[in-house]
Amino acid sequence: MPAIGNDRLDARDLRAISAHAVTRSFAKHTVVVSEGDASNSLYVVLEGRVRTLTGNVKSLALMDVYGRVARVLLDLAREERGELVIENKPTQRELAERIGASREMVSRILKELAAGGYLRIDARRIIIAKNLPQRW
Repeated sequence: MPAIGNDRLDARDLRAISAHAVTRSFAKHTVVVSEGDASNSLYVVLEGRVRTLTGNVKSLALMDVYGRVARVLLDLAREERGELVIENKPTQRELAERIGASREMVSRILKELAAGGYLRIDARRIIIAKNLPQRW
């Protein structure tokens, strides 16, 4: 069987691998494996998306709190009928933990962005109504 990398696996190789596979499902936003974790498994994503944060972690560390909030909002948003929408709205505490800020600071930024017409926030989702400002 060829090594995974530049070589391709043919149908026979894929059948041999899949005979030993165990299909598992994970809840949305579950961290399954982190870079540097020891593992004796091969992970194949059948559905959904995989996010890698290595590049983003460095840039988030260098931004101010507003920049980190804006970046996370844009990362979470998906285009829906011409609007950027965050379904399953994260709590202020979840956003704060994700960016390393206080919940109060996140709350203040979200309220100011909503007052400025940049965000529409309801019980289930956040809609980014217009381009977020570079600085706040």
